[in-house]
Amino acid sequence: MKLRHAAAMMVIALADLCANAAAQSIPDSLSGRTIVTYVTGQSVYIGAGHLDGVWVGSRVMIVHGGVPVAELRVRYLSSHGASCELPSGSASVTVADSVRFSLERKALPSRDSSATTIAAAHPRTASPRNASWAPSAGVRGRVGVSYLLVSPRDSTQGRIAQPAADLRLEGYNVGGSSLSFVLDARTRRTYSNPAGGESSSDGGTRVYQASASWNDVRSGARVTLGRQYSNPLSPVSLFDGATAELDRRNFGFGFFGGTQPDYQSLSFSGAIREYGGYIQIHQPQQSPDAAGFFRRWSVTMGGIGSFDHSSLNREFLFAQTQYLDRRLFFFATQEVDYNRGWKRDLGESVLAPTSTFATAQLQLSDAISVHAGFDNRRNVRLYRDFISPETAFDDSFREGYWSGLSVMALRHLRFGLDARASSGGTSGRADSYTGSAGFERIFPLEGSVRFRTTRYTSDRAEGWLYSGAIGVTPAWRLHLELNGGARDDRYPGGAPPASASATSVRWLGVDADVGLARSWYLLLSASRTSGGGEGNDQLYTTLSYRF
Repeated sequence: MKLRHAAAMMVIALADLCANAAAQSIPDSLSGRTIVTYVTGQSVYIGAGHLDGVWVGSRVMIVHGGVPVAELRVRYLSSHGASCELPSGSASVTVADSVRFSLERKALPSRDSSATTIAAAHPRTASPRNASWAPSAGVRGRVGVSYLLVSPRDSTQGRIAQPAADLRLEGYNVGGSSLSFVLDARTRRTYSNPAGGESSSDGGTRVYQASASWNDVRSGARVTLGRQYSNPLSPVSLFDGATAELDRRNFGFGFFGGTQPDYQSLSFSGAIREYGGYIQIHQPQQSPDAAGFFRRWSVTMGGIGSFDHSSLNREFLFAQTQYLDRRLFFFATQEVDYNRGWKRDLGESVLAPTSTFATAQLQLSDAISVHAGFDNRRNVRLYRDFISPETAFDDSFREGYWSGLSVMALRHLRFGLDARASSGGTSGRADSYTGSAGFERIFPLEGSVRFRTTRYTSDRAEGWLYSGAIGVTPAWRLHLELNGGARDDRYPGGAPPASASATSVRWLGVDADVGLARSWYLLLSASRTSGGGEGNDQLYTTLSYRF
């Protein structure tokens, strides 16, 4: 049984990795472009910082499938990265989603500036900048409690209840020092009451981040200890260990050593040890052009060795490049395995290219953009709080190549076309064609309408998927959204195989996001899924306090 709001669900697939950037669907002020680099808890990390025109409090919009799905505000940032707060009830945001942001129109200070600088939670280091861009030193965070109830519509199955709590703390220049820290942890307890069976319970706590950092803003040196994520070392994802980095005006380098947490529970594990380093060349500090745009580029290269206890697991080289300006966005990564020892004995070549990902978008005009990409990565670790039949469908079509077109009309109307050929994942060899449309900021209730339809064919099945959402804001601090969809499969060759799910799935949900006070937030959600072996009713509520 899939839990729609299963807390801290880890999915080994990257959903819809085409970084569609529907620039024409965003106000002209949101001219900067980058991608989502990491998602956890109520935070979204993006690959752009104050040297790229982002500042604290600036508006950030996430674009998924050619349509804006969430609007965020920047809370903390460093030179080339930022941490944004994800409001409760927002649509799913995934790694590599396109990001649009406002650009700072002022010239940036020089490295000799005496302004106070605060380090961001994830980005590798911070550089001196104007004090008005920096968050105040101290501790900020979020604490929340939630409750999930799942009632299967099949009387032969039992009910599941899951209370949970989460805590996120971020400290910057604690006590006026150069020390910062971040803690992101969640605990939950699951009670199962199967029909005609004995009740049971289990629980656990997962730690997504727990690290302390020391950084010297003048030299650009930074040392981080604990469970962490590093943008330049994205091929290793989350790890427990130490990182030492130096970021200068137009180059940077760093080294790390540590272990991978347990795959299932995220508990500490010493089974897989990893070591490596990188060097990066990037653009120096710059002022915007006459139109207020920044050009950004970077090239990162490195090597990583992974060992399972005392045995060789994997050694590989990696390269990552990114370029963006007013019209063009390009991002690509490539890994090359270096095989020796028992791998050579099995007939592997010395160098073997693996795990390629590339995406590009070209803005043809203010109203039209085109995009394309390729992805053959086998496994990508992704942390999610929301799973629906739609996201599960997109996961199965991740690997392959794609291209698409996005168009804006009448300022608030957006629509897009996307063609995708998949070669891996659970769908096997498959082709899909998607049309999407959205209409945002419908006055007077600040309403929005989004719709999507996908036609797909594979070696085993063919069918249609439809999904949509209607949202309104009838009162200050209250947002309501009705969402749902349907998926219908057909098997031209005859009856579906025994491993296939039902040929028809329907889902319908309603969400209410309420701001109770300045720092208190309440989310109420209900949904129903029918068919596909997933028939159930779900109720979910969460209350959080942010400080």
